[in-house]
Amino acid sequence: MKFTLVLLACLTMTLQGCSTIYTVSSDRTAPEELKQDVCRNECSIPRVYSGVALDFCMILKGDGGQGSAIMFWDIFFSLPADTLILPYTAYLQITKGSISSDTICQSSNVTNH
Repeated sequence: MKFTLVLLACLTMTLQGCSTIYTVSSDRTAPEELKQDVCRNECSIPRVYSGVALDFCMILKGDGGQGSAIMFWDIFFSLPADTLILPYTAYLQITKGSISSDTICQSSNVTNH
């Protein structure tokens, strides 16, 4: 029983940092932190496989430090999670478009660095 609780706690903590949860958990719009990250790095994040796309964006456009290493390992968690929610994200992609469209970056008043 203890092992199950520890495993559940570890899984919960792991999912808190998962890019898929980060990109999909917003209430019908992109979270403000995500807008800043995406607009600053000039990445296009589609809603389909958004977690994997965010990980690759941050790895390729990031500073190459510890954050890039964390994002690399997150790909292995985001890929199966993105696959599980594929029907939902496909619907969102059709109805709402990509997370980092030009209107999102312009409306959030985020400067590109």
